[in-house]
Amino acid sequence: MKAQRELGISASLIMCILRDMDAGFAMSTLMDALPYKDWIIGVGLDSDERDNPPRKFSAVFERARKEGFLLTMHCESSLYSKVYGPNCGDFPISTS
Repeated sequence: MKAQRELGISASLIMCILRDMDAGFAMSTLMDALPYKDWIIGVGLDSDERDNPPRKFSAVFERARKEGFLLTMHCESSLYSKVYGPNCGDFPISTS
């Protein structure tokens, strides 16, 4: 708040969902975060993509979208997947 007031600088948070945890834990984390929606602008999928495709978390991201969060994803299994993601087509996110 002081930085915004004095320097015009602001920041927002993106909450990370860890791929290597199960989808139930991810949903629980999302639900626990709802009281803090004013501080969190987005929900992101993080961690190693190997054996953890985006579709595993589709219900979590649908709920996050309904709650008004922005959505993002990245992965960390190889240079190729860091840039493109081998499963990037598994979970299409519409903008509508």
